[in-house]
Amino acid sequence: MREGLGNLAGKRLESVLRQMTANSFSSLFVGVIITMILQSSSATTVLVIGLVDAGLMTLVKACFVMMGANVGTTATGLLLAFKTTDYMPILVLIGVFLMFSKKKKIKETGQMVSGLGILFMGMWVMSSAMSHLANLPTIHQFLLIIFQDTKNPLWGILVGTLIAGIMQSSTALIAILISMGRMGILELDSAIYILYGSNIGTCVTAFLASMRASRVAKQAAMIHLLFNLIGSFLFALITMPPFSLADWIRQITGDVAGQLAWTHILFNIGTTLFLFPFAKYLVHSAKSLIPD
Repeated sequence: MREGLGNLAGKRLESVLRQMTANSFSSLFVGVIITMILQSSSATTVLVIGLVDAGLMTLVKACFVMMGANVGTTATGLLLAFKTTDYMPILVLIGVFLMFSKKKKIKETGQMVSGLGILFMGMWVMSSAMSHLANLPTIHQFLLIIFQDTKNPLWGILVGTLIAGIMQSSTALIAILISMGRMGILELDSAIYILYGSNIGTCVTAFLASMRASRVAKQAAMIHLLFNLIGSFLFALITMPPFSLADWIRQITGDVAGQLAWTHILFNIGTTLFLFPFAKYLVHSAKSLIPD
């Protein structure tokens, strides 16, 4: 999918990023749109780190684009929660049909469309396999051991951070949580802190991308980490009594998969709204932690 999009857009994607990040709001919007297209906040963050490393984007603009990326990634959770995967084989077939075209642009569009369909089909296959595995007594016990104490905020966040860090994808972990919620293995009270931790774990990809890059690229990765750390801390606070965010989410829908999707949306949009005015302070903190 990314290869098709890269061939289709070429250097224009970087050019559009530079041109459309004139102010904080447009930078945020660009982050949302690109992440919805790529279906990966990590992919957007890595792209932004590359631009920062090349001196084509300032840290402040990068901060707003990464905030937008966190909002854009919520679309994946919604698509998974509401079973839109049923239509994905049709999308794959359309994409494959377009790939037989002799015209380069149509062929590359087909590559991107089929890739998007395969991405969601893959998540559906993973969820289906998970549902069969979870019914095995040994696997069931293993999952219960891992997730038995995730109502404890610190343990839940740690579990989410470690698993998403190993998988290098918060989306993949959320897909597993949604699957386990549908099977009745996990309730919202247990899964909610894992979900918060998954947003911290996904920052591993950004740090790996910045390891051999310049110091300013490492500072961009640090901004991404600070954003998710602060968001996880704030939402952990409002999830505990007396605020009890989980009780409020349960009033929206009784379906655990839907509850997790809504939690993911509230986390990313809420954290973005809260930290949006403090972007310069995030940049300053990153520079202090990784000084020039």
